Amino acid sequence: MKKIFTILLILSLIIHFGYAQKINGIVAFANIVDNDTIPVMELSEVRILSPIVFKNKKQERKFRKLVFQIKKVYPYAKIVEKNIKECNALLVNASTEKEKKIILKNKEKEIKNEYKDDILKLRYTEGMILLKLIDRQTKNTSYELIEDYRGEIRAVFWQTIARIFKANLKSEYDPIHNKKDKNIENIVIMIENGTI
Repeated sequence: MKKIFTILLILSLIIHFGYAQKINGIVAFANIVDNDTIPVMELSEVRILSPIVFKNKKQERKFRKLVFQIKKVYPYAKIVEKNIKECNALLVNASTEKEKKIILKNKEKEIKNEYKDDILKLRYTEGMILLKLIDRQTKNTSYELIEDYRGEIRAVFWQTIARIFKANLKSEYDPIHNKKDKNIENIVIMIENGTI
C-alpha cells in the first residue's frame, strides 16, 4: 500500500509540474497548459556587445594587440581555475596537515613541470593580464591564492617581488569600474562566443 501511494504521489507531481518529452530528438521537460504541451528548456546566457568603433588606426592596433595578448594567456587562467578545483577536491579528502602539504607540493611540482617554460616566456603586460584573468576565473586575487595554498609568508614575499616590478598581486579584476578590465571582459566574452 505504501509503494502504491508513493508511486501515485510521484506521478501526480510529474503531471502537475511537467514531464520529460522528446522534441526533435532532444529530451526536454514540458508543462501542460490547457491541453497544450509547452517545452521548458534552460538556455545558456547570451551576451550581446555593441560593435567596436575605433577612432583611429592606433586605437585599432592597440585593441588587436590586447586581443592577441588575451588569447595567449586566457587558456592559462582556465588551467589555473581547473587546477584549483582539482586541488580543492584532493584537499577535502586529506585527513592531516602533513597530507595536505604533500598534496600541495606534488600539485605545485606537476604544474611547474608542465607550464614553467610557457609562463616564463610571457611578457610583462601578458603577465599582468594573466593576473587579472586568474582573479576573473577564480574570484580570488593571486595574493589570496598564494596565501591560501602556500601561506602568508610566501604571499608577502611574492607581493614584495611583484611590487619591485611595479605589479600588484592584490589588484582585483573589476570590469564595471576599471576601463582596462572592461576591455578585457569584452574580449573574453567575444572569445567565449567565438566572434574573435
